[in-house]
Amino acid sequence: MPDITMCHGDDCPQKNECYRFRAVPTPMRQSYFHTPPYLPRLPYLGRPEGPDCAYFQSIEGWSNLRPLDNLVEGVRLRVMSNDEQQKSPQMEGILNEFTQAAFGRKRSDDCCVICGNTNVKVSDFRNKVSIKEFSISRMCQKCQDDVFGTDEPE
Repeated sequence: MPDITMCHGDDCPQKNECYRFRAVPTPMRQSYFHTPPYLPRLPYLGRPEGPDCAYFQSIEGWSNLRPLDNLVEGVRLRVMSNDEQQKSPQMEGILNEFTQAAFGRKRSDDCCVICGNTNVKVSDFRNKVSIKEFSISRMCQKCQDDVFGTDEPE
């Protein structure tokens, strides 16, 4: 588990090769940059074009890395463990009982709790907020739109 400030990798072309993006985070206490430190190089400042990050750390030599599949700007599409969510087993039990009673599905089932969609993919979500909402509520993008509405004009 890294004792470093990790990066969400927003818009950084080097993120897949950077340890700060690919390391396995420490549950419950991992620190992240508030704003990713990547800045594009600007030729008018006398530097060549291309990515530039003072905090880039190569993944060479590191073995405990998150796989690239399902990584979207630092967020993995999966139900987070109780430790990562900081929910007690009792709270998880209450939430599972509630969704089972309300929708006939548990949050721990591998599907959207509202519609039952079992084929939820990262590419289905509109943005990081929607992916985060899925990890909390287990609602697919369509059900999130039905519950919360959309930001897009109709």
